[in-house]
Amino acid sequence: MRKLFVRKKWEKMRSDYQQDTLELRKQLMTTQMELETLWAQSDVHPEKVEKLYSEVAQLQPELGKKRDKYLLQCRKEFGDQGWACPGGWR
Repeated sequence: MRKLFVRKKWEKMRSDYQQDTLELRKQLMTTQMELETLWAQSDVHPEKVEKLYSEVAQLQPELGKKRDKYLLQCRKEFGDQGWACPGGWR
């Protein structure tokens, strides 16, 4: 019974994290796809490449901070039960 309660609590935390980072993840993926598309063109514009790389460079650490905060919350709440808390329930 306790395991089910813990699992539900973790699912809620995970869902909240996913919702909290949704827009940021969409921005990052969109920007990365734009960059890939730009590189696939025969006439690459250096200014556009620089602008997109700059955006990616800003978004990645922001997402990383949110991920670290989530993982630290998990570690505090559930202990050392895997890298992505609580883990091992696959």
